[in-house]
Parts: sequence; structure tokens; C-alpha cells
Amino acid sequence: MLVACDIGSQKEQNVVFGSVWVSIGNGSLREFNAECLDLRVKYNCWGTLKWKSSKRQVNILDMYLEFVDLFFKHNVRFSALIVDKNVYKSLATPYMGTPFSNAIPNFSKVHLTRRVKHFCDNNCRLTILLHRGEHTNRVSEVKNSLSNYINILLPNTGVTIKHVQEIPAENLSIIQLCDILTGAISHSYNNNYTNDENKEIVKKIEKNLGRTLSTKTSYDEQKFNIWPWAPNPIYKIVP
Repeated sequence: MLVACDIGSQKEQNVVFGSVWVSIGNGSLREFNAECLDLRVKYNCWGTLKWKSSKRQVNILDMYLEFVDLFFKHNVRFSALIVDKNVYKSLATPYMGTPFSNAIPNFSKVHLTRRVKHFCDNNCRLTILLHRGEHTNRVSEVKNSLSNYINILLPNTGVTIKHVQEIPAENLSIIQLCDILTGAISHSYNNNYTNDENKEIVKKIEKNLGRTLSTKTSYDEQKFNIWPWAPNPIYKIVP
């Protein structure tokens, strides 16, 4: 299982931890990448697709919209954890005791481990790719935190972590997809639309979903899972 991770702007009130999940062994990733290549050939566009860049890409907005459609066409899943910094800050001293930026590895663990139980079969081997720049100097923390959780709470599943590494977005379409979906949710939750192109991408996602991006989903939603974080006093962070 390949997991591509991204984090929305930490300057916003609601910070989004996003991840795209796709199976490697059954051909899902290969089929997705093949259609992404066809899309690039169609529009003669070889640059990196990014949420922030869409405002400068009016001439290829259709490509962005078709890129979103590929997510819904293929066996690819998305999950997002939304953290309200006001809630976090109100609990920072008794629960975390650190600035929000220092809690990124813990929130990444919370987000990913919550999905492991629903997205992974037994004996699944996880390759986790972190968008370079979002987890700088925290790769080992994220890996160790995830490994400890899996070993303690999921010992009988056979789920293991094969790799955790940072990678530039331009290297993989799957990371670019995560960037766009994460950015769309971040702007929806923070009501921060900077341009018409961003709005069109959000409309495309919501049309495919049949609901708004600010709608919380059920715990076991498989395709597009949205979870606003809430603290649990028993734990430092919700497990």
C-alpha cells in the first residue's frame, strides 16, 4: 500500500492533514499513473500540479478538473484530519505542552493510524511518502510513532511499515493529487478562496461526492473520509 501525505497551510485556523491511499500490488497505482500520463500528453503539460499553482493555470483548468475525475474513477482513497488550532491551543499546556508545529508528527500518526484499520488488509506493507517540506526533520519521528502504534495496538494484523520518506511533489502524481485534495479541504474549512480556479476545483470534487467538503463523514467512509479532530482527555492526542 502506497500512502502519499500532505499538510495544508499551517497559517490557517484549521490545519488539514491529508493522505491518498492506493494499492500497489493489484495494479491500481499503475492504472492511475498511466491515465495521468495520458492526461499530460493531452494537455502537453509536464509541470507539477499544485493547489496553490492553479490560480496561475487558467488555460489548463480543464486538466485540473480531469485530474480530480481520475481520483474518483480509480481505486484510490483519500482521508483528511482537520485540526482547529484554537482547540489545540486551549489544550496545549495540559495535553501537549508544545507549539503546534512540534505536534505535526503526533497528528500525522493519529491521522494515518486511524485509517490503517479501515484501508489496509492483513499483512499489508505500508510505504509512506511525506511531501517534502511539510515534515522536514520529522521523518524518523513519524515512522517511530507509527511503528509503535501498530506494534502495540494492531499486533495481530500483520501490518508493517516498509518505508517512510520525504519526496518532492514533482516526482509523483499521487502526491500532487494529495496536495490538490488537501488544499481544497483547507480552503473549504477556512473559507479562504483566493481565485475562481480554486472554486471550480472544489465544485468538481463536491459534484463527484454529492456533498460539500465541509461535511464530516462517517468513521468508516472508504472513498473520501473527513474527520474534524476532537480531543480526548484520556490521551495526549486522540488515538
